[in-house]
Amino acid sequence: QKIIEDLSEAISGLVLLVVLLQESNSAVPPSLPDQVSNVLTTSTSLVKISTELSNNNYKNFPEIRSEILEAASEVENSIEILGRAVKLLQTETERQKQWHDFSIGLRSISAKTIRMLQIVYGAELRRLYAVSESILDDLDGLDIKSGKEDPQTFVDKISQIASKAATTSKYLEDHATNQNIPTLKDEHVQTAKKIMESAKALVQSVNEELGKENSQLEGKVKEAIENLREGISYVKEMSTPSDEAALIQEQKQIAQTLTRIRGAVQRNDKNEIKKGFHDLSNHMDRFTNIQRRRKGPSSSSASPPPSRPSFPRSKLRFVPPNSQSD
Repeated sequence: QKIIEDLSEAISGLVLLVVLLQESNSAVPPSLPDQVSNVLTTSTSLVKISTELSNNNYKNFPEIRSEILEAASEVENSIEILGRAVKLLQTETERQKQWHDFSIGLRSISAKTIRMLQIVYGAELRRLYAVSESILDDLDGLDIKSGKEDPQTFVDKISQIASKAATTSKYLEDHATNQNIPTLKDEHVQTAKKIMESAKALVQSVNEELGKENSQLEGKVKEAIENLREGISYVKEMSTPSDEAALIQEQKQIAQTLTRIRGAVQRNDKNEIKKGFHDLSNHMDRFTNIQRRRKGPSSSSASPPPSRPSFPRSKLRFVPPNSQSD
């Protein structure tokens, strides 16, 4: 976050300076090379961090990893272009063209870096969506009756599902760490715990039932499957970027509206107070509706599990890790 703030400040200052210098076709000021160097150094650091994330956190998600690396490569190209532009600006006598090229290079590195960061920030949700969809597909394709006919194959499938669920739980806990809204952070942490507990309960129930002479897989095992489905369905729903982004946006709007109302109260502006509370009510309604749409699993066992959300199929594919730590 500190690196991003430094880059934003450096580029903002440069853009304003370049606009003024380009219009007057001025000579290069002594401070410009150092300012550009700061931008190039910061962008290079962000490329390094993004590349490491793609190789470490998304190695089992080829599409996400590829997009991050591609965006990082584009930033590296922009770094080279801006570096050459500032050198030519210092040495060439035809400054008007060089100012133009430098301005283009500066805009390019800004746009490419922002795009790379957007992909990196969205990668956590895309990873959650991909792995949760994979588990729901596995659960949909699971035939409980086959457990009696071919126990070993059934156990293997259950083990794979449980392993994926444990991975999903870890991913959700990681996502919660970076969540700034306290209610959502707690919701994610609690759901991650429930998913892990449900996965363990599923494995235990299968082992217990298959160990009996007259196993009843349709009973406890089916119940355990539906409990796990409930938690995983929540993950898939909350990882839909549109809902997550909308919820955060409404949270910001509520905070801004409250600030407006406080200011209006201090000014004794009755019309603005009335308008502020009207806007606040609208934002609260939207916030509540989004939360209701993406509400986590209920703690009540009497409540029926929610149906599987109807989302468009993801183009991402989940490659199961060799171990839960990956």
